[in-house]
Amino acid sequence: TPLTTLKGKYFTSDALCVEYLNENTIVFGHRNGSITQLDVRSSSIQRIAHADEKRGSSINVLPLSCGSSLLAKKSFGVCQLFDLRKAEGATTTKGSSSVVWDLKAPMELVDPMLSTCCTGIAVDPLEKVVISPFSDHHRVGHFALWSLTTGQMIGSKPIRPKNNS
Repeated sequence: TPLTTLKGKYFTSDALCVEYLNENTIVFGHRNGSITQLDVRSSSIQRIAHADEKRGSSINVLPLSCGSSLLAKKSFGVCQLFDLRKAEGATTTKGSSSVVWDLKAPMELVDPMLSTCCTGIAVDPLEKVVISPFSDHHRVGHFALWSLTTGQMIGSKPIRPKNNS
């Protein structure tokens, strides 16, 4: 299959999610936590994020409308905002990071292993706030909100089952 060919030729880890950045660029989130973008015109690959065992697999990627930013949801509950202009292979200083913000809830709230089942990431229409689910130590799901302007957590709200009484 074409994806198997891509893995063997370009990727060292399985692609778990894929999104179009624009009509010429596809972004992949990988099992090992790395994120890559493929230019379909030249078949060139650019690494956005390296493998990261501490944050888990890259399970969701969401390009923002400005075209130069990308949100990623990691399987252990952390979200990250990347500046694509600073991706590896772009004209950057060696060792510079493309991570703008690590969007994470306080560790006392998040159970990283239970959060592996919490997928999805969304932004408001103005792309100022990001929302994503996570699970706490009591197996209760939460929606967390962060500011994309400051990288700070705005708050979280538990998701409670509707009481049918």
